[in-house]
Amino acid sequence: MAKKELIEPNEYMFFGIKNDTRSLLTSIRFRRIEKGYSQRDLAKLTGIKQSAIARIEALKVMPRLDTIILLSRALDLQLNLKRISTGWDKFGKDDSQNIDEKK
Repeated sequence: MAKKELIEPNEYMFFGIKNDTRSLLTSIRFRRIEKGYSQRDLAKLTGIKQSAIARIEALKVMPRLDTIILLSRALDLQLNLKRISTGWDKFGKDDSQNIDEKK
């Protein structure tokens, strides 16, 4: 039986982040197209360079949160944070107890 590879806590936190980001940025692109805006139109609305919008939509860069919010507002989208179960709380429980005991 092959040894199961474990994911380290710091890796687990970012597990799936590429898919989440791709989904979010694709939604922004589709909404821009749905509203009939060109990248140049969106650039004028937001003050973000058209070339930057092209790189964002091509998934070549990871925009900062404030950029995502700016694009979302210009496209009449609302960002919502929702609690999800990731299993992250399973990591470090023993470590945090040991830290408390050492104090």
